[in-house]
Amino acid sequence: MWRVSLDAIPMEATSLAQRGGYRRRSGGRNGGAAAAIILGAAAAIAGTAVLVYANRPDCVGNRITNGCGYGTKVIGGSVLAGGVVSVVVGAATWR
Repeated sequence: MWRVSLDAIPMEATSLAQRGGYRRRSGGRNGGAAAAIILGAAAAIAGTAVLVYANRPDCVGNRITNGCGYGTKVIGGSVLAGGVVSVVVGAATWR
């Protein structure tokens, strides 16, 4: 219905090009966001691993087994939450 031919739009091909040509930047612009995402992903994986370890089947019958206590679960949940927040903040600040 609404068809506009490219010939109807008067512009030169150079008006769409970037001034000075295309040059790839050598890092730096998203370095902080990338670091937050990478560290957050590592923390989320580590927190999940601690939670899975703290909730293993051995812990159901015997609460005094190493790594089955409430503190292990709190630490695992905290590391997981911190990792997720870091990934979200890194993704939000990515430009």
